[in-house]
Amino acid sequence: MFNDLSQLLGVASGRNVSQRRSKPVAAAVTASIDLESSDLVTLFDTAELSAGALFSATFLMAAREPHTNVKSVSVDFLQHTVIQPELVPTCRACSEQSTGAVVPIMHWDLLSAPRSFKRGKYTLPFSCHIPGNIPATSSLGVRGATRIHYEVLATVKYTTAGGIAKSCSVRKPIGIKRVLPVSAAPKLEHRSFEPSATVIDSMISNTAFAGRRSPVRMYIRNVTGKDGQSTSGAGKKQNRRWSVRNIDCHLYEEVRNRSMLCPEHDGEKARRKLKKQTEQRRNASVYDVLKSSKPLVRSFFEEEMADESTEENSNTETVVTEMLYRVASTVVEPRDITARFLENNDIEAFFKIDFSEQLGKTTYCTDVDHLNVSVRHKVIMEVTLVEEEISYERLPYKASQLREQELREAATPGIKSREARYDIDDEEARMTQPKPVVDSNGYVMRVCADKTGQMQKLKTVFRQALSDTPQEDNLPWEQDVPPCYNTAVTSGGAPPVYITA
Repeated sequence: MFNDLSQLLGVASGRNVSQRRSKPVAAAVTASIDLESSDLVTLFDTAELSAGALFSATFLMAAREPHTNVKSVSVDFLQHTVIQPELVPTCRACSEQSTGAVVPIMHWDLLSAPRSFKRGKYTLPFSCHIPGNIPATSSLGVRGATRIHYEVLATVKYTTAGGIAKSCSVRKPIGIKRVLPVSAAPKLEHRSFEPSATVIDSMISNTAFAGRRSPVRMYIRNVTGKDGQSTSGAGKKQNRRWSVRNIDCHLYEEVRNRSMLCPEHDGEKARRKLKKQTEQRRNASVYDVLKSSKPLVRSFFEEEMADESTEENSNTETVVTEMLYRVASTVVEPRDITARFLENNDIEAFFKIDFSEQLGKTTYCTDVDHLNVSVRHKVIMEVTLVEEEISYERLPYKASQLREQELREAATPGIKSREARYDIDDEEARMTQPKPVVDSNGYVMRVCADKTGQMQKLKTVFRQALSDTPQEDNLPWEQDVPPCYNTAVTSGGAPPVYITA
């Protein structure tokens, strides 16, 4: 009886209430953004030399009422920067003011004055030139908590038929990547191992692409064993030499953020802690990060030359927070190393570092220098050397045995024939390949190398800019052309007029 009375009076049960809920009223104005350019904008060259890129899109608006008064239509190209709290150790009370920013890159006013729109759909195209000095879309840190991303925000302010002021907005994320150039001249890195005379000279490319291999040419000279005796130079052991076993390569990403020591909120305790960490960093080695695979976070004072003419600058203390973590690792096996012995048993090695498979599965970014945040990349190589005892075998010489001898030498771990190398000119290989010495009896001496059990590791580091892999269909903005408007419906059949920022 109660249920029947409630239904009669219109007081329905919970199930009936949900069935009788009113549908949401459709908005008087809806908006969207249709990108004519790619949603991934490519910038070529460094931030100082990049010419930028073209960006074009169309704003779409649909009016659902017979007459809608639109006050303004604005579009903003925004840059969002979020810095994780671990990179801002100073001034905890003001950390919210220094851990994020929204910077407008471009702004469009698509309506010069308020206007009344009838029911229908309207299009307003717009375009701009994106400057080449903005950073690429990035996700920094182990968790990706430090981010730089972009979006296009369109806002419509209008008045309904009932005189109610409303607004609607639409967002469209935009990605930006940077492709760096490769210098024709390779970069030379030199590392000495004092007090010994051992040195490593590496010739590498200044730019590493995420989807390609990086070639390296390395020279290892004056290798000294644990007993202090060298296998080359004066007083060398004539029957000993060192050969390359394998090379461990690690790619590290270094994120730095600069902040200021706040005299109001940071006390003397924080100052003493930063001074201690500054001294520890001064005495630390870059190879300490290899001891642990965990990320290294440290803060220290940055020594700056203060302007004596400005009293405000003389009291400024800049704190740099550095986060160093491993992005990718790979091992170059002996079969991928092309090596040969030079004079005095020095080693010349050729190989390629391949991080492409791991970079495709991890979060990485290109080099960034934006606001107070900078990103750099380092490659640390661990070269494992093994000692070999040299002996000679006297064999009868035949012309057909020369190739067989080279193949046997190529089977030695870490050693390959000069002819078997890639990226080496064949004519150069023939000129530098030593000819066999045949004695009067028609015999030649074949080199045999047996491992002695001695092993050592040499570490070297070099800085390399990490870049996105260029695509064949990506062109610089001055070579790009706007899209064709074959389907554009405008008065007189003319293409739409762009509204530039």
